[in-house]
Amino acid sequence: MKIAIKHSMMAFVAISFLVFTGCSSAKKTASAKPGQSVPVVKEAAKVPIYVGTWAFVVKGTPDGDSMGDMVITEEGKVLKGTVSVAGGQTDIQELVITNNVLSGIFSYNGMSINMSGTFSATTYEGKVEAQGYAFPMTATKK
Repeated sequence: MKIAIKHSMMAFVAISFLVFTGCSSAKKTASAKPGQSVPVVKEAAKVPIYVGTWAFVVKGTPDGDSMGDMVITEEGKVLKGTVSVAGGQTDIQELVITNNVLSGIFSYNGMSINMSGTFSATTYEGKVEAQGYAFPMTATKK
């Protein structure tokens, strides 16, 4: 009799331990009380690789290499961009990015500058064109 009680008590303790602490083979699920809904966990929206601040260099211009920042944001489905250099900041007009390929226009020293290039993870390679001249532009995501 004492042995049977002892075995029953040990089984009770073991089952209680598994119930209250869970076991690795048990799958935990959320349950709702009557009249309540189970919260749904949504996956965070994936941020496109081009969104962010990019430190760029335009090589070989008549004034030497030009460095600055390009900032790309996306609000809903609207893209916005700016180019900042020592002389100030300007908006990128007609900004379009499709399949990580950028095209846009910005003003610099009174000139209209066409830009185009491709984003790849944390790098950007492209060119800027003005008055019939083209210069390579590279950037790294900050």
